[in-house]
Amino acid sequence: MAVELQAAQADGLDQLCAPVTDKHGSKPLTYSDDCLFARPAVRHPGFLLSLADAVASFGVAAQLLVRWETVLLLLTSAAIVLVFWGLSEAIDDFDESIEQVNLSFAWVAFVITFPLASAISASFDRRENALTLIGQLRAALISVSEGACSWKLPAHDGDGGPVSEVANGKVVAIHALAALKPMEAYLLSPTVSRARHFQFSCYTVDRTWVTAYQRTCQAEIDARLFETERAIDALSFAPRSLAVQEVSRLYQYLQAVRSSWHQLRCIKDYRQPLGLRTFSRLIIFGLPLFYGPQLFDSTSSNWMLGLPLCIGTQLLFAGLFAIQRVLEDPFISEEDDSPVETDGAKDGAACAGSISELAAEQAALLAEARPTGMRFDAIRVRAELANARHKIRDIIDGWPAEPSTY
Repeated sequence: MAVELQAAQADGLDQLCAPVTDKHGSKPLTYSDDCLFARPAVRHPGFLLSLADAVASFGVAAQLLVRWETVLLLLTSAAIVLVFWGLSEAIDDFDESIEQVNLSFAWVAFVITFPLASAISASFDRRENALTLIGQLRAALISVSEGACSWKLPAHDGDGGPVSEVANGKVVAIHALAALKPMEAYLLSPTVSRARHFQFSCYTVDRTWVTAYQRTCQAEIDARLFETERAIDALSFAPRSLAVQEVSRLYQYLQAVRSSWHQLRCIKDYRQPLGLRTFSRLIIFGLPLFYGPQLFDSTSSNWMLGLPLCIGTQLLFAGLFAIQRVLEDPFISEEDDSPVETDGAKDGAACAGSISELAAEQAALLAEARPTGMRFDAIRVRAELANARHKIRDIIDGWPAEPSTY
């Protein structure tokens, strides 16, 4: 018996190591640890890996800091330090006045660092919640599609009859699939809740237009989910209908879809309070006014040393603010201050998918103003939802019959 068990386990391991190719034509996949570690890989010593990570970290930090706002911040900080240096040269007792103030640089740094650290922590929590909700949304949509198409019930011609598929289950999966494209378009819409979108008329127009575009996407989502609900309701009246328990379970899955989606929509629409972001930026710009005199006095009136120290300090705070800015909207994968792409209409039309004709036209126009760039911590919304889309399409393709009328 033990020998047979070992042989069965060996056969199972061989099956796991056997190449598996999916229906989309991707490369063969293997799932055992032996096959995973047998793949060709470049081996490096540990110190080279640490060095590569350190160099890559500098590259990521540089990409976060290379912004016009950082240049403006450094120029402002340098100008403030040079002004204090000029005052010390022009006023004899300026240094003594600075010493009487005796403002602690550590206290000033804590005052600005603590709000930024709290904002970064809150933004990270929002991103983690968004990841959880996207996973729940995918699972619920796939469960609705599989439950409508794959459950099998005894035929109604008598007890113990043959087992047959549920009629019209493909319609449920089709409507569930159609809801994914407007969801993707909504989550990938640009951020229009920054300070400039409320203070300047040119950006206010963009905010109004994007808000109308999001309403169109939301209307399409509501319509698709309503059609999904109607299709589920029709399953209980089909010739080979689902039992009440299974229909109720499909309604629960659909409720999970709606709950997850509306929570994602709220995360997209409601970012951190505008006042907190505004004052964080203003405090960073005005920070040299507080520590500049003490920094200049501690360098013995040598502006060649005080200026690099000031610039280095401001780069540190600019990096923290850049991290907080990146995490504010966890969905978009483009930096909205980068140059706009030239062929956005094509990408926008492709992204529109099953949205209505008006929404597709709006998506094409919107993509023309959508910039390119890299957001390091953005959720790959298109890839995550594409996974669910392929799965639902597989479910639909596996259904042999065309949907019939109710």
